[in-house]
Amino acid sequence: MGVWIRIAELLLGIIFLGAGLNGYVVLLGFEAFAPTSPAAMEFLSSGYFLALEKGVEIIGGILLLIRRFVPLALIVLASIIVNILAFRCVHEEKPY
Repeated sequence: MGVWIRIAELLLGIIFLGAGLNGYVVLLGFEAFAPTSPAAMEFLSSGYFLALEKGVEIIGGILLLIRRFVPLALIVLASIIVNILAFRCVHEEKPY
């Protein structure tokens, strides 16, 4: 079971590190942010929030990859995931 946990940590670390880096540098041709909803554009127009979120994603991904402070990294990244899901469910006309 420890192998599966390590694989999950590696995959989450790679996903969040890649997503965070993509916020600063365009990787593999994916745009950093695609404006899909007016509510998201209003929320992110403050300027600091997207940089802060992507920075936290990078730090959390690195912590998962090097296996340091894993519970803290999971709590911080889980809060990002819950906020994304809540935003999609509340502010989108057709969330899913």
